[in-house]
Amino acid sequence: MDVNELNKRLKSVESDEQLNLLFFKTKQKIYGVLHGEEVATITIKDGYARYTYVDSKIKGYCKIRKLHQYLTF
Repeated sequence: MDVNELNKRLKSVESDEQLNLLFFKTKQKIYGVLHGEEVATITIKDGYARYTYVDSKIKGYCKIRKLHQYLTF
């Protein structure tokens, strides 16, 4: 799977289980679009995604459907 296909699949993520499966299958790191930093954790709850970056105090928050606009493989 190439990066473009991974990002297409990221657009269709709707739950924590789907996101975990995507990471498990690919073993890829995910990065923030704006900061270019590696993402440490992502949690999905009630239609929203929260994420934090490695070695940074920056935290992100967005709707799941817009996650692909903020994060990329």
